Amino acid sequence: MRGPMPPPPAQLLFIAYLSLAPFDASGAMRDNLHPFCIWDCDNLLSKVGAIEIARGGVLERVFFVVPPVCGFLTPASKEELLATVNRTNLQTQLEGLATSLERLYGEMRHQRRLTESPLLNLLRTSRDLRERAFFALALAINLCLLCFYSYECRGTYDCGEHEDLVTYSLRPGWKELVIFFSSAQLILAITRVWWYMVEQGIPRVDALVKLHATNPPDNALLAWIVRLPPDQVRQALRHAHHRSKGGGGGGGD
Repeated sequence: MRGPMPPPPAQLLFIAYLSLAPFDASGAMRDNLHPFCIWDCDNLLSKVGAIEIARGGVLERVFFVVPPVCGFLTPASKEELLATVNRTNLQTQLEGLATSLERLYGEMRHQRRLTESPLLNLLRTSRDLRERAFFALALAINLCLLCFYSYECRGTYDCGEHEDLVTYSLRPGWKELVIFFSSAQLILAITRVWWYMVEQGIPRVDALVKLHATNPPDNALLAWIVRLPPDQVRQALRHAHHRSKGGGGGGGD
């Protein structure tokens, strides 16, 4: 099995440049940190991360190469992490990150696997376009209903002052257009739900399988969803057997 590819020498040299720049008293290295002096500077910066470490009362910055798999983190997961992590202090921030690290790493690996299929990669990259199309179709349908939904009198849409305004419908031509828009929106809605299951559902079920590998859930539906692999069934049943006895220790051989 192939391991992760080592970072290109250009990134390692760029990290060395960033690490030495603060020690340049003349400031020339910092001034040269732009695309006019360093080729592909913006791309190199996007692939380098930094952390700050307080050591002996001195704040130091340590640079590192961001793993390529991190580029597959979805915006929704990133926003969820930023919204839920406890930011009281650095320790709670690290604890929150460590708690979610395995789940996020599994999701990023899943997103990377989606790029290996041309069809799935097309659906992944066109997600924002589909969302905009879904919203545009909703606006178009409502505008058609607002502007061309009229009362019908004696087979026409020209009603007099004393006509009974009972029957109303879309004018001819616009009804067929609304049906077409609604059908397209239905297809996008089905694709939206299916893609959510592929993009978010599979990693979450996988996380639940790992979580309940030694602690089967009490909920019957959840237990069916996270059906354990054959090599984990015996261990899970043994755990359930001990729990049914009140959590007591096992007997002798």
